[in-house]
Amino acid sequence: MLAATFALVFSSCESGGGIDSKKGSITITANRKRANPGDTVVFTVALNSLKQPGQTEVFIVIPAKGTEKLAVERVPGTDVKFTGRIILNDESPEGFYVVTAVHGTGDRQVSAKASFLTGKVVLDFAIMANFDDSAALADMESYLGTFTKAGGNALTLHANMATERVWGGTSSIRAVWASEICKKAVDRSGDRIEMMLNLTDKMGIPSLLSVSWDLTDSTLVNSGYLNSIHDITDEMWKMFGHHPSLAGFYSYQEGSGTYFANYIRDFCRNVKQNDQGLMTMCAPNIDDPLLAGYLAAIDELDIINYQAPVMTSYRPDNRKLFPNRRVKDVTSLSAGATRITDKITLSHVEFMGYLENNVGGAYLTDYANIFNQFPSVGSAFGTDGITFFSYFSCIYFNSKKLPAEAAVAASAVDDGMKAFRLISRETANRSGHLAFYIPYNDWCIERWTNCFLPATDAMARLGISTEIIPFIPKKGEEILPYYPMHKNEEQLNYLIDNKYVLILPDISGMQETDSEMLEAFVRNGGVVIAFGPRIPYGDRFNREEFWGASEISPVQAGLKVDGVRILRSPGTRSKPEQVIELPPQTSTSWNPATEKRIADFLDGSCAVFSSPYNKGKTYVVALSLNEAVNGFPDLVRDIIDDALGNHGIIRPFDVYGMRDNMDVAMNGNNMESSLVIANYNDIPVEVMVKPSMKDWDRFHSLTDLRSGREITGNTMRDTDGFRIKISSNDFIAVRLTLTDDQK
Repeated sequence: MLAATFALVFSSCESGGGIDSKKGSITITANRKRANPGDTVVFTVALNSLKQPGQTEVFIVIPAKGTEKLAVERVPGTDVKFTGRIILNDESPEGFYVVTAVHGTGDRQVSAKASFLTGKVVLDFAIMANFDDSAALADMESYLGTFTKAGGNALTLHANMATERVWGGTSSIRAVWASEICKKAVDRSGDRIEMMLNLTDKMGIPSLLSVSWDLTDSTLVNSGYLNSIHDITDEMWKMFGHHPSLAGFYSYQEGSGTYFANYIRDFCRNVKQNDQGLMTMCAPNIDDPLLAGYLAAIDELDIINYQAPVMTSYRPDNRKLFPNRRVKDVTSLSAGATRITDKITLSHVEFMGYLENNVGGAYLTDYANIFNQFPSVGSAFGTDGITFFSYFSCIYFNSKKLPAEAAVAASAVDDGMKAFRLISRETANRSGHLAFYIPYNDWCIERWTNCFLPATDAMARLGISTEIIPFIPKKGEEILPYYPMHKNEEQLNYLIDNKYVLILPDISGMQETDSEMLEAFVRNGGVVIAFGPRIPYGDRFNREEFWGASEISPVQAGLKVDGVRILRSPGTRSKPEQVIELPPQTSTSWNPATEKRIADFLDGSCAVFSSPYNKGKTYVVALSLNEAVNGFPDLVRDIIDDALGNHGIIRPFDVYGMRDNMDVAMNGNNMESSLVIANYNDIPVEVMVKPSMKDWDRFHSLTDLRSGREITGNTMRDTDGFRIKISSNDFIAVRLTLTDDQK
């Protein structure tokens, strides 16, 4: 609950005519974008140019609770500014808090919005066109009750153009709100958006309105689409802006390439022209990872909901067949960009099924496919919540014709939400300081599929959690197709201040932007690990000086390498003079000085080395990350820990025995560490976990975070670590805590 601030007496104020909502006649601002229990959020209302007498009222939507009127006080020395406070306590619910100022009545009524986020968002796409025509209001009430019971606290009112059946079996499209600008629309008595917003006001469910062009107008071409989107946004704001639960607008249009950024910039700017406090949201696809950075650079965009296309990758026109753990990769990519520019990342989980994943011949998949996406989202650092696609379509709508199958799916969501909350709060709530970096590159789409995704899978098999951080263009260079030419100082400082070790998997050339940033990053204390066979060139650094050696190329001579000899180990797992056989393969190699060499190929050319560069350090592994993890996993672990050690960071656990299609997340220190391992395979997997803290078995207690019970017994423990079995399509979460007598 919120504190008793709401009990204050509400103040009235004088205001004025000639109102143009697009010129911000009334504004409301909050001093926080995010707030935690114990925080106080201060909001300020400004009447600006208003002159017509009237009363300004301020309301707050409390997520999944309801709407309340807020008290305001006149700012001393002014008649046109008012302020109030919102105090959060330990019982304040999670989600978006939307604060709405409403001034005037009738045609002269204007509204303004502010919002802030507490905890996690759980959002669904309510398909407005599909509510029961004969009993729409009752259907909406039933759906909202089911959704909020599942943990939902926000909505996108989506698909706002419905198919209307007419005599003779033909059909046409109509808008589901009482639009005066769309070619065909319902009348006011059948306005579904008004119906739904009345309910979400009452129940306290912040809602974004999905905006497309007028699908009922077949004459639209070219710029007519954009103009129609603008006009519909403006109309919806004027019609529905007074509703306290209206939080902002969502782009119905989706996209997957960097071209999408220009459209979203235009969409968001039009929304903000109506009111700066309206939230904006889009849901892109992930074919081009650079889109994440370009979207993060749009000032007017607030929420990025990357679609994690696991289930849609099984569609007949797709057939990419992504593993369940791919959700974490997509979430990590989005969060890696939005953290730097302080935006909100929500991650898609999909409930639909195609072909082999279909259940009951409906738009629905099975328990495992639904449940497994939740631990994967939860394992990604930096996410602000989940979007269901879609609880309404796949579960609520199907519950009427497939009650048994829908009930199983609903139980998967319930269990998945418990997993997400536990993992995101207890384990994936801190950075591991290890991230793949995606540079600006003309071939980035190809590299995402051929280099980055195999590398993230390899790191998961190694039992090490990684983040993904894409290139973000600096201010003034974010408009495509113009080339970005300079490093982004904001991103550079973020990487340095947060002590990141960056991994480059098989990246060759770097253009001005990234080669300048990479050089500055390492020169100022950053650490980079480059895996081959392609090690970056850069036109803003000297390649030999930066990496500490010159490249030689057995590939050109047709030579194959078939093993490595470790010369010196950067850690304790790999041993000097250890010889490791490898499948015969071609590889480039290097010729660093003896003191820089870590491992050589058996022909004497160097396979692994490290080199200081000013305040930082670089590492080079001539093989791909996937080949290195398969060939000498302990040496890779030693290299990563040595790199993190440059920042004084110690990974709390080693995990042995991981398979494909698994996720891992961990955090902590010698006092307390937690570990999550998720297994999306159809067979159980047993792993060996080796804590890094000294004498862990004597001085630490081991707790199962799911049950809260201490794990005891000698059958699973030895002095090096403990064995633990993860059931199929399940996860484990454990915590090591220093015992009280050792603290």
